[in-house]
Amino acid sequence: MAKIKFIFEELYRSFWGGWLKDILLMAMFCISLVMAVLMCSYYFDLGEREPNEVNYDNSAWYQFGVAFAEDSSQEDYMNSLQTASGCQNMMDYYGALCHSREHPILTICRKEILIEEGEMEALFGEHDFGSFLQEGMGESHSVFDAQGGTCLVWSLKAYAANAGAYRQLGLKAVEGEGFTEESLSIRSAEEGISVLAGYGYKDILSVGQAFEVKGTYGSYRCRVAGILEKGAQFPESDFSGVETVPMDSYILFPTGVQVKEVREGKEGSGGVQVKEGAKDMPVLQELAWGCIQALSSGKGIIRIGRKDRLKQAVEEVRQIGEAYGLPPIKIFGASMGMNLFRKESAVRIRVMMILTIVLSCFTFYGLFVTFYDKIQSNRRVYGIYLMNGCPMGLLLLPCLMEIAVILLPAVFASGYVFTADSVGGGDVRVVLGAAYGLAGAAFLVGAGFLFYLMRGVDTERLIRQKE
Repeated sequence: MAKIKFIFEELYRSFWGGWLKDILLMAMFCISLVMAVLMCSYYFDLGEREPNEVNYDNSAWYQFGVAFAEDSSQEDYMNSLQTASGCQNMMDYYGALCHSREHPILTICRKEILIEEGEMEALFGEHDFGSFLQEGMGESHSVFDAQGGTCLVWSLKAYAANAGAYRQLGLKAVEGEGFTEESLSIRSAEEGISVLAGYGYKDILSVGQAFEVKGTYGSYRCRVAGILEKGAQFPESDFSGVETVPMDSYILFPTGVQVKEVREGKEGSGGVQVKEGAKDMPVLQELAWGCIQALSSGKGIIRIGRKDRLKQAVEEVRQIGEAYGLPPIKIFGASMGMNLFRKESAVRIRVMMILTIVLSCFTFYGLFVTFYDKIQSNRRVYGIYLMNGCPMGLLLLPCLMEIAVILLPAVFASGYVFTADSVGGGDVRVVLGAAYGLAGAAFLVGAGFLFYLMRGVDTERLIRQKE
């Protein structure tokens, strides 16, 4: 009992004698440990993969889910829809993500195709169209049109996909042509958007037939580019292929359509403005809005040749976002550090890494200097203790406990930061393990330094030494 009392009295005396330095060391270790784990997470890809990583086509490609990040405001994306140049920029941004040779993005999402009553009668004629309607939409309903009025529309079942997803899913057209980069590149917005009809439309729609669709931003033309093979299956929610829906009664809408010619009107402060009533603008807005929906739906994937190339994919996505002035998307399954720093340039991340190393070195230097001073200032006291038979371990234990007390807030801070929903990613246990491991390593370094200072102590010399 006397030994325990002695240990805690020495701990209290040592800590209170340099409490300001110890508190400063606590704060420095908190910052150093958090930043060190974040940097390790970014550069060494800490974290266990979630089930988002699946190799669906039995090739060397690994696939990770993508979507808008929770901390990304869609305002930047929605502002793109206000001008023709903004719409074009949004479509180019999406196209750059999808056409990457190293890390292409494939997207699928639900689509709403609204057709006015008159157009619906002309499209189906005497054919019954009940099986082609969205579930729960068995009757026509009223929507607002671009002129501020209302009109009655029917809602057809539809999905949307880009050319890469079309190929990945193995879809084929028995008539006409399927989705390719070439077929999804149109000369002008008035040319019409190529869509694919399910096999159930075979005797109703013909290849090349055009029809008007009521969109969010106005009416636009669609053109039947092909008829899908009978029994074609499409993922209901993701690319896993576990849950699929038959496409016979669906229309497949393209995302990633590129418009070669954008008719621009007068130049304005908000960008290139399309003239009032121009037919191009609703189509451009619908195409750009489709790109936003495809990225925000969480139904896309990014394909990566090797698992260790994930950091390069994150870097490429960031560079594409910078090139088009839009926030980068989030890659699910990437490490916490990668997603946290996805908006930062490579130069800034390197600067943060250098600062983290410098801060960590300075923190350890502060720890060494602090305990060197403590031991030097207490050398006569330690000498008296040793001369009276006090074991060396009993002197070292309070110092080790003081180091542990200094590191403890850093451990608690890491536990709080890395389990927060706003930061967490992947398997948080791996990240916390890294944090606790680094804290343990810091404790061992400090302990080693103490043993180095106290090794081979000459008690008689300590007694004879003046203060």
